[in-house]
This record gives sequence, structure tokens and C-alpha cells, in this order.
Amino acid sequence: MKRSDLSAIPSQPAEGSPTGTEPSTDGTGIRVAVLGEYAGALRRIRSGDFDVALPTARDAALNQLGHEIGELAEVLEHRFDRFARLSQISLDMNSGLVLEEILERVYSSFRGLIPYDRIGCALIDHDSWALRARWAKTESVQIGIGKGYEQPLAGSSLEEIIRTGQPRILNDLEQHLAEHANSDSTRRIVSEGMRSSLTCPLIARGRPIGFLFFSSLRPRTYAREHVRVFAEIAEQLSVVVEKSLLYQRLLELNEQLVSSRQQLEYQATHDSMTSLPNRAAILAQLDQAAARAARAGAAFGVLMFDIDHFKRINDCHGHLVGDATIRQVGKAFATSARSGEAIGRYGGEEFLAVLEVRDVQALQSAADRFRRAISEAPVGPGELGLPVTVSVGGALSPDDGSACVRDLIATADAALYAAKAAGRDRVVIGAAPAAHRPRD
Repeated sequence: MKRSDLSAIPSQPAEGSPTGTEPSTDGTGIRVAVLGEYAGALRRIRSGDFDVALPTARDAALNQLGHEIGELAEVLEHRFDRFARLSQISLDMNSGLVLEEILERVYSSFRGLIPYDRIGCALIDHDSWALRARWAKTESVQIGIGKGYEQPLAGSSLEEIIRTGQPRILNDLEQHLAEHANSDSTRRIVSEGMRSSLTCPLIARGRPIGFLFFSSLRPRTYAREHVRVFAEIAEQLSVVVEKSLLYQRLLELNEQLVSSRQQLEYQATHDSMTSLPNRAAILAQLDQAAARAARAGAAFGVLMFDIDHFKRINDCHGHLVGDATIRQVGKAFATSARSGEAIGRYGGEEFLAVLEVRDVQALQSAADRFRRAISEAPVGPGELGLPVTVSVGGALSPDDGSACVRDLIATADAALYAAKAAGRDRVVIGAAPAAHRPRD
């Protein structure tokens, strides 16, 4: 604060005094000049300019007035600066959405208002009436109270803070631990090197939601002034934290909805027993393959599989063994499939595959690979080690892209029955169906 000395100002007529009027010899003119300076300083303070120059005078009462004006300017400047900083903190907090983001902004923006080397946040579980740590950031090399740390509230000193709504200052944590040797949370915070703490309740619209813990590596850090600073923003901070929790819950619910929708979509398109595409899904892939082939003017292949003597497995070993056999056959198909090959459960013990192949030789090779994957290893459940084989029927679409899906399935199905009639555990590729032509 700047001050100037007007004690040596010569007596001059006061501004606005009649021309030629001599100043009084008792210093009235000087006092008037000083009062004018004080009035100007007050006007500048009122406009927000706190860097004012205050003169002194011989009169003790005027000097006291000048001193009070200077003190007022300093107090208002301090409060204005704190208000501006708290306003910025409010903007920063409100611009955050999730709790961790908001607390990171608190950690970076509260410096200069409240001293700390650590800030921790714990939230109340109202169902169990327990306090659970959610976030902490510290200048210490270790964290004694990390995310997930929990302690009951019933009968604790923190419960009293909730009841009164008043922050608590502990300026000697080591002494507090000596007096409360069973306090695990105090022991942990002292192990981090903290020596004083300011515990602030978070109460949103009358409902306690948790605590913000300011801690310092030095003892005797906190004073009532820091409590007053927190009080100015406590309600807003509490509401922002509460909103962030609601937003987090909204995100979690949205994730659950997305996950549920994905599960429903998966269940709608996959066979529950084998996890392969179900009949509708594999037929949809067959339609897509036909559309691609039509655009490219190319061929593609279809294979139909049937587990040999499946009725005998059910009759001799029971339906549970039959179901397990279908699951293991489905797993063998899934692990044998290559890029450009889709296979699904067509129904019962039948499976359908759609393959990006261009000729009969490639189709035959893929069919044999699938057949061997089933027959070369017993896939029966448990210790039964049932020898399981499949019969395969195949069909290659016309190479001009004019495939008719219904005709391809019929051709592959007929070839499958031919493979069974020929002794099973073999592949038969049916004659390519004629190009489908629309009727005149």
C-alpha cells in the first residue's frame, strides 16, 4: 500500500473556496486537502482499484482514518482476490464430469487458499454406514490410505463431524495417534509423513456424502481461516461431487445397457450350446456371400455336416452325452475354421459352412480339413472317448454370380445324404446347380 506525506503541504485555499480567501492558521486547509485525498482513495477502492496512495497529516485523528482506509483496502483486496480464485475454482470444478477429474482440479487450484501436501476423498456408503476411500493424491512417496480403504462410521469421530457439519483441525497427528492408538486411519496417514490435517465434511442439500481430507507434512498448519475458506465453497463443492457421482452412475448404467444389448444381440445370433452362429445367423451370412458373389461375378462354396450315428449316441449314452458331443464338435469346427470361412449350427446335429472358395478342389480340401478335425481325435465327453465322425455334403455356386441360395442348400443337402449312404465319414461334392434364371 502506497502512502505519501502531506504534513509539509503549505496551507492553500481549499478547492472551491472564495478567491482571495486566506487559509486559516490552524491547518484547516491541509486537513481539507488530506480529506480530499482520502475521499479519492475511497472512490478508487469502490471501483475495484485497491492500490491507493494515502497521505498523512499532522492531525492524529486524520492519520487514524487514513490507517483504517488502508486496512480496509488491504482486506477488500484480499477478499476480492479470494473471491476471484474461488470463482475460478467453481468454474474448474463445474467443468469436470467424473469425480477423479474434479478432485484433480481441486488439488491443483486450492493452493494458496488452503495449504496441503495431500488431499484425500472418501465417500459414505449409506447402506452399510461406512466410509470408503475413493481418491488420494500426495506429495509423499507412499500412500497409506488408498482407493478402496474402508472403515465404519458408527461411533467414530467422523460421525460427530457429520452431525455438526463443522470441519475438524488436528495440528499434531502424532499426538493424536498417541491418544488414539487404535485409530488405523491415523496410523496410516502418519506413516505417509503427514503431521496435521483438516477434515472437511461434504454435505449436499443437507445430505452427507463424504469427506475431503487436507493434510500437511508440517505440524500446526491449519487455522480457523482455512475453515472459513472451505466454508465459502463447501456446499458448491459437495453438490458438484454429488453430481459427478450421479454422472458416474449414469455412465455405469449406460455401460450395463450396452453390455446387455450386446448380450441380447449375441444370444439372438448364436447357438447357446455351441456358441456358433445359429441357423438364422449362418443363413444371413450365406445371403451376404451370395450378394458379394453376384457383385463380383464369382463363385463360393457351401458345406453341410451331419454327425454320424448321433441317434445311437443319444440312445446308448443319454442326451447329456449327446449334448456334450454337439458342444465339442462345435468347438472343433470353430478352431478349424480359417479366414473367409463361416460355420454355424443349422439344426440338431447338422452344421452349415459358407466358404470363400473359387473351385471344387478348394471346397473339397476345406471339407476334408473339417472332417479330419472331428474324426482324428475322439471328442466324446469324459472318459468315454467316443469316436465321432461327420458326413459332409458340398455345393459350389455358379461362377457367374447367379447363385440361388435355396438351390445351393438343396444340392449340398443331397450330397450330404449321398455321403451317408456311401458309408459316412466322407465328403461328397454335389454337381453345381444350374444358374438361376428368372421365369419369363
